[in-house]
Amino acid sequence: MIKYLIFLLAFSTNVFSQSGWKNLNSGITTNLFSVSVISQDIVLVCGSGGVILKSINSGVNWENKNSGTGFDLYNINFLNLTTGFVCGGVFNGNGLILKTTDAGENWQNVLQITNSNLYSVIMINELTGFSAGSSGNSGVCYKTTNGGNNWSLVCTINNNILTGISFLNSETGYASGKRILKTTNGGVNWSEQYNDTNYFFSNVFSENNFVYLCSYNGHIAKSIDYGLTWNIYSTGFEIPLRSLYFTNNQTGFVCGNDGYLFKTENAGLNWTRQLVHANQYLMGIDFVNSNVGFIAGFSGKILKTQNGGVNIQKINTQIPVSNILHQNFPNPFNPETNINFSINKTGKTTLNIYDINGKLIKQLYSGVLNSGNYSFQFKSENLSSGIYFYELSTPDDKQFKKMTLIK
Repeated sequence: MIKYLIFLLAFSTNVFSQSGWKNLNSGITTNLFSVSVISQDIVLVCGSGGVILKSINSGVNWENKNSGTGFDLYNINFLNLTTGFVCGGVFNGNGLILKTTDAGENWQNVLQITNSNLYSVIMINELTGFSAGSSGNSGVCYKTTNGGNNWSLVCTINNNILTGISFLNSETGYASGKRILKTTNGGVNWSEQYNDTNYFFSNVFSENNFVYLCSYNGHIAKSIDYGLTWNIYSTGFEIPLRSLYFTNNQTGFVCGNDGYLFKTENAGLNWTRQLVHANQYLMGIDFVNSNVGFIAGFSGKILKTQNGGVNIQKINTQIPVSNILHQNFPNPFNPETNINFSINKTGKTTLNIYDINGKLIKQLYSGVLNSGNYSFQFKSENLSSGIYFYELSTPDDKQFKKMTLIK
């Protein structure tokens, strides 16, 4: 039986990783487009019809703030705990930028433009910021040099709507759209970095020398040399991706249509789908640290993780003398059960679920764990009653146990 399971592991596809994301009650059904996490307690989201929601208790409760507009608000970003910006517009209509200096309690209109939409806004420092969008089929870039109080158009890019913008400093930045663009003079001029008609890039994330963009066909573009060369990686699903965020050089998340969420732990080389209780478009993602993050999506959907998207909890720091896979409890179970295990050496650890025929159906976890004792809460959604096997795999050994689901 063990040999059969290992053989199937090598050839199974479409393996999902169960994640540590939970649904929050936003209190609305409005489509949400973006989220900004400014502390572990304070979170703001924006959406269609001028909606801005704020939570001061890490998403437990949400309060609707008056934005003063009925425009769709596509992106929200905060420079610090008090100063933030929102941009948006009306389809084929006017665009705007709003500013707050009291952590989102009140908003002031600082830019109103005609025949344009603004999809992304970012402040580099206390004075300098950028916003990108569209005017017809062309891309537009606006810039402020006085803290967002005034904005001016610095460039128009023909036949390339700008859907996202990210800056490393006040001079060097990247933009997403039909082509990947780069500026080295504060947005005045943009040069083409990558052009492939198979891709439309929806958003961009940059930090240090790393640049990532997500596309509408499930692919990630990555550069590690400031945009000189690019590699394209696939999530394995042809799904439009909307937003991405990296918590460090290795770990990143990307979300998209129909509740799709992916995580990488090797700098974008491989992506594992995370199962979340959502089938809506997931439009925006942001983290305050490596553990606490939020996602905003259609129909008022807000998701939160407190452990970096991992459902594994460390029970204690005692170092076990050997690797042990314990019997799940309760067993039989419905709909949840706990799987406890111990590993005595830091290393790559995988926790998998197989059906009675030995087919790999879920990858609960795959990553590096320190030595210790752990517990994983397994949720059996979309599984039918029956006997299943779960496997703990480390560089030293593999262990299997049987569990029974009764619905």
